[in-house]
Amino acid sequence: MNPNNLSTDLNQSNQINHNNSSSPSQTIKLLPDSISTNSILNSSTSTPENQQQNTTSTNSNQTLRLRKGTKLEYAYPNPFRNSTEGPDPSTFLQSIESPFQVQEYIALLVRANPHDVNQIISLPATLNLSSNNNLVPQEVWIYEQLRRFSQDLSYPFVSSLQIECKRSTCPEMKAGEWLYLCAAHATANENDCCAIDYIVHTLDGATALLNSARYFPSRLQIPTTSIKHFTSIARRLYRIFAHAWFHHRDIFEQCESETSLYTRFLALTDRFNLISEDLLVIPRTNEEDEINISDDREQDKTQTSFNLTQTNNEDDELEELE
Repeated sequence: MNPNNLSTDLNQSNQINHNNSSSPSQTIKLLPDSISTNSILNSSTSTPENQQQNTTSTNSNQTLRLRKGTKLEYAYPNPFRNSTEGPDPSTFLQSIESPFQVQEYIALLVRANPHDVNQIISLPATLNLSSNNNLVPQEVWIYEQLRRFSQDLSYPFVSSLQIECKRSTCPEMKAGEWLYLCAAHATANENDCCAIDYIVHTLDGATALLNSARYFPSRLQIPTTSIKHFTSIARRLYRIFAHAWFHHRDIFEQCESETSLYTRFLALTDRFNLISEDLLVIPRTNEEDEINISDDREQDKTQTSFNLTQTNNEDDELEELE
């Protein structure tokens, strides 16, 4: 290589670097404009109120940021944190900018307090007493609730049942004296599922049906012909709770103390008449009676009722998906 050419290249490189450094318009930003160095240095000693401000965004174009040292309770929006009389569902629901608005609203309620079943299952409505309009159609609300139950049942209920509920211990799907035949098979000879297989098949079938583009093409509007599937799904999901209550009581009580999932499920089915009373095999307790079942049914008389007409065979198969 010619030394003269090397010297020329070095001079040109130095000249380019000098021009770049002298240009005031060419700067490198290591942080967004909305974040200052001082705010990062002070994040470790910030108050809970500041942590909440750091984790939530006042600008819809900003993304949610979790600062180092942020507590879990401030990692997600909480409709109850700064409210003494409970959140205004109309304000909070409309503040969620997402195509899955109802799903995220339910998720936030469950995360805030899974034991407040009345708040979680109640249709969101305006606090204005002069308005009787619900913010979410009833059928959409039930659909999203059933989707959430299919998700929450997987953990901790089913994951805990897998430890001791096996073919050797539970060869049949029973709940006391009730025997259930699996509807996931084409022929009757294949219906002899053990309990844990029945539970997994039931969850898979419910999930597939709720995600079927044929029966539920939109999550904003439910076809009238698809409403009938709600009772079928709810009835089968209930059997999972029933088997756990009768045959794995310790697991049932442990999971229920953590999540109140069965209490929430029973409150939903009572509120919207999804399961007839004669199919509820788990005895009601005084704690469940405090939900005021009769008041809920009276409240929903003006709303759409679901057809609970059942066939003699309660184990008729879930509709096949095409």
